[in-house]
Amino acid sequence: MVKHKGFSLIELMIATTILTVVMFSGYLAYGLYTTKWQKRVDEFWYKGSSALGIERVTRSLNAMENYIVNWQGNSKKPVMLFEGSDSELIYVSNSPLLSSDAAIIKLSLVKNKRGLNDLIYSEVPLSNQLITTWPQQITWPKPILVMRDLKEFRFNFYGWLSLQQEFEANEDVLQRDLSVPLPTPSWYETHISEQRQLTPLVLQIQFQLDTNEELSSYLISMPTDNYLKLTAYMRLDF
Repeated sequence: MVKHKGFSLIELMIATTILTVVMFSGYLAYGLYTTKWQKRVDEFWYKGSSALGIERVTRSLNAMENYIVNWQGNSKKPVMLFEGSDSELIYVSNSPLLSSDAAIIKLSLVKNKRGLNDLIYSEVPLSNQLITTWPQQITWPKPILVMRDLKEFRFNFYGWLSLQQEFEANEDVLQRDLSVPLPTPSWYETHISEQRQLTPLVLQIQFQLDTNEELSSYLISMPTDNYLKLTAYMRLDF
């Protein structure tokens, strides 16, 4: 009679332990893989949404309107409606994100709960609110988020110091003092309509999505005929 010999208790325990270790290792490796994959997916969507956001912003800026208003202060002079700082823009565009017609737009940078920067967007159609003077009280609707969790973000401007400065640069060579150097545009951080009257020549947008990435920079050319339009308006006005 053949005697059948089975596994001992110790052998079963060793086999169960090995199987448990293998299963746990596989589960751990799978968990690490899915976590890394999810991070890559999140990064992909984050960068994709940021690219879409900057495309929307540049589209509205490329369609910026040379919109003339009268300054309400003591000067009472006509100005191009454009206000800007390193963290905010106000301008009129013919291609707003939500409206089919021209609108006044505000782009603002705000801190979120994570201590990062969000770029938010608001617009008011000019058909809803006629703007002939500035500054003026605007009832901005609830903003929409166009870019989120930015490490760095800022606006810079390149243009003339004032309408008078561009006038001097365009003055006829026979009428100006040749010993005085011609004025030139320059970079600056704050644009106040009353002081400059004209819009910038170039708007620079700089932002950084991650500390490991370089600072991205976009240069947007502003309308070049604002000097001619403003001077023509001033001649008609007087």
